[in-house]
Amino acid sequence: MRCSSCQKFVSFDDSTEPEVTLDVDKENGNVFGEVRIVLTCAQCSTELKEAVFDVDVDVGGFTTAHLKESCVLDVECQSAEITQRTATVDRHGKHIKNFRYAKSYYGASVSFLVTCSCKEQDEFSWEDEIQASAMDEL
Repeated sequence: MRCSSCQKFVSFDDSTEPEVTLDVDKENGNVFGEVRIVLTCAQCSTELKEAVFDVDVDVGGFTTAHLKESCVLDVECQSAEITQRTATVDRHGKHIKNFRYAKSYYGASVSFLVTCSCKEQDEFSWEDEIQASAMDEL
């Protein structure tokens, strides 16, 4: 991909932290929100591509087992990182010999802590990925 700032064909830098926005819904027993990942230019750090994932994790087992009606829930992101993998086999299950034809996938892995006002807490995780060619260009 050509960077609009440095006018070079550049590689992606995936070392940025994902932007995580989470909230908890006690009545439905789920954590919801968005995670945005950005691939930047390895030369000048200009944002080149992005993907926004919708988060919806069922924490109903935690809410029904530990909570009372008067409890207030809070969610806090513990860690978030961009994940990257390259497909090593094609859709027919054959090994890809030429790296040029391998598909790249980028995603996010997030772990978060759900805490109750009565001091009960539990940790959950979420992850998702998207093919690099399907990401939105900026």
